[in-house]
Amino acid sequence: VSKEINLELIDGDIKAPKVIFDIQRTTWLWIKFADESINEFVVQENEKVLIEKYPIYVVVGDPENVFLWIGGERYALEANDPDRNIARLTRSQLLQFTN
Repeated sequence: VSKEINLELIDGDIKAPKVIFDIQRTTWLWIKFADESINEFVVQENEKVLIEKYPIYVVVGDPENVFLWIGGERYALEANDPDRNIARLTRSQLLQFTN
């Protein structure tokens, strides 16, 4: 997981990073990888977080203020947990963005 990614460097001619979260307001990310490791952290406003390998599960706090970049395309996130303001995304859901 890396922070401070320059989104202007991503275009169709460059192999785009796998997953980038573009944070518009301070929030948190919880990420679980295939090796069972977990990375949970707060992300400040206007930071970008690069995930270099596909996670198996991601939870995003305050998703309306987070944009997801996959393969150079930008996607808005929406809360999908009826009781909390979070977005839960599985690896399969993230891969669907690339199709």
